[in-house]
Formats: sequence, structure tokens, C-alpha cells
Amino acid sequence: MLTRARGRLTGDPALIRRALAQWDRLDARFERACTLALLPGQEAAGRGELAALGCPPPGRAAGGASSDDGP
Repeated sequence: MLTRARGRLTGDPALIRRALAQWDRLDARFERACTLALLPGQEAAGRGELAALGCPPPGRAAGGASSDDGP
């Protein structure tokens, strides 16, 4: 979680990819999908994984209202 937070704070995609690999190792599918959606060019893939899990995309409330909160 801290690796992803550092990646978001610094804008470093290498840290985001590292966090993605860490979530993979833990088989944390929801966290992996949220992290994947943070990578440039992978947003749709991340949203697709979230949809497959039955989860709304980050920043969306269950009723569909937007918020500024993300993964």
C-alpha cells in the first residue's frame, strides 16, 4: 500500500508497477485492479478487472455519484 501511495505522490509509474506486482503476489485482486487503473494506458484494463469483481470504479459511490476519492 505504501509503494502505491509513494507512486501516486511522486507520479512515478515504476513505483505503481512495483505495487501492482506486490498485489499480484498477495492475490489481492481488488487492490491490483485499483492500482492497474492508475497506470497510463491501463485505466480501462483496471476498470474491467473491477467490473469482473462486481465493484464500481474508484471514485464512484454505489449509486453512481462521483467523488474525488480514488484508490
